[in-house]
Amino acid sequence: MARKVTVEKQDEPEYLTVVQVATILQVSTSTVTRQFGNMEGVIDLGTPERMHKRRKRILRISRRTLERFITERQVRRRR
Repeated sequence: MARKVTVEKQDEPEYLTVVQVATILQVSTSTVTRQFGNMEGVIDLGTPERMHKRRKRILRISRRTLERFITERQVRRRR
């Protein structure tokens, strides 16, 4: 008999794609890439810029970073 092994996820951050974040925020993918490109909690899987070649950006945005961004935006709008 094979023994069943279960692995529990413990506080693993869930990463979202640019398209998913754009859908949640109701903005374009370009806006998400521009606003989240240099934030902490964002993983850039793209390629660097090379001579005569544009840089390709593939971002993965953690759910915590998205929540922090939304909270900061709400505080700014209230002022």
